[in-house]
Amino acid sequence: MDVGFWEICTLLVVALLVVGPERLPEVARTLGSWVRKIRALSRTVSAEIERELEVESLKKELEERNRTIMQQAEALSKELNVPVEALRDLDKPADAPAAGKKDDEA
Repeated sequence: MDVGFWEICTLLVVALLVVGPERLPEVARTLGSWVRKIRALSRTVSAEIERELEVESLKKELEERNRTIMQQAEALSKELNVPVEALRDLDKPADAPAAGKKDDEA
């Protein structure tokens, strides 16, 4: 929004006529305070939106990588003739029970 010199002059003259010369400095300070608060709020909202967009982007990237890993695991399981569930158990500690087994079956 471009505001030229003559628009500012017109606003000042109107403000002077409406508010009066005694209250004009007080009104200007109040208006300036509101403008600062609105700008700060705008920056905060903008930063929050940027963070949310970044989080969404990271979530999509993570989902895509998980899909790729699952596709690779399925291809590997077919090649090795091993169920995919067995491949999922490879990242668990040795003392943890397998995914499909219960303690009494072991």
